[in-house]
Amino acid sequence: MQLNCNYVVFQDLFRNAIVNPGPPEDFALQTVQEAIKPQKQTKLAQDENQLLENILRTLLQELVSAAVQSGEKVMQYGQSVAEGENSPGQIPRLLDIVLYLCEKEHIEGGMIFQLLEDLTEMSTMRNCEDIFGYIESKQEILGKACQEFPDFCTTNIG
Repeated sequence: MQLNCNYVVFQDLFRNAIVNPGPPEDFALQTVQEAIKPQKQTKLAQDENQLLENILRTLLQELVSAAVQSGEKVMQYGQSVAEGENSPGQIPRLLDIVLYLCEKEHIEGGMIFQLLEDLTEMSTMRNCEDIFGYIESKQEILGKACQEFPDFCTTNIG
């Protein structure tokens, strides 16, 4: 029961993080440290990575489901255009946070690819166009990660 309760708390920490307007480098690592309480300060152990991946995959699934229920495009769900500011949707924001953490080697580099794979599998063709647009916009960073995970990139990105 304690693990399920903590799991919800961890998800809430990441829900709050994706609506944080600042750049991921300002809060991403701190969010992971609050949620996971890692053994090391900067890089997660394998079991910690697995826990984080499960949390993020579940959160992604919930966000996609909410987007579908609301009728919004998946990559635009939760987007804010308040006072002339255009903030990204919650899913691209979540991906940006994970991508930052992967790029800085705080978490396993393959986690971003797992989330992208999950996202494309849960999405319609109409939404996949926006997802591939996101991938193209992050091509340079993802390309570096592909060097570390060539099998995934060859199979899933082409």
